[in-house]
Amino acid sequence: MADQRPRVLVVDDVPLFRQAVREAVEKAGGDVVAEAENGRQALYAYVESSPDIVFLDIMMPKMDGIAALRFLRKYNPDARVIMCSSVRDSEMIFSAIQLGAMDFVPKPFTDERIASAMWRAWQFDQSRKDD
Repeated sequence: MADQRPRVLVVDDVPLFRQAVREAVEKAGGDVVAEAENGRQALYAYVESSPDIVFLDIMMPKMDGIAALRFLRKYNPDARVIMCSSVRDSEMIFSAIQLGAMDFVPKPFTDERIASAMWRAWQFDQSRKDD
């Protein structure tokens, strides 16, 4: 039987934002299976934890979220990635969507916005598995 809770990877270089996303995901019924503080760590964490959904910051050291998204989608074309950022550069957001991000959650965010993005991605993923 399939797990009924979304398994989530949270990627952000700011510990406070990782904690806020973790708390919002858990409050909404998701399970945070891994965290990373930059894009490089995110790639390893993704392979190790096989999450259903990734919340990915855009601006990070070592490897930014756009580069990490590119690698994640190459590794798994069906990766469900939700970008989170305080940067509201429309070109960067458009790039992320073009690369396959499912959603963009601006910081600061509410728990409800994180929950909504997570469940939309989860439902999309589940509908694909049922096909």
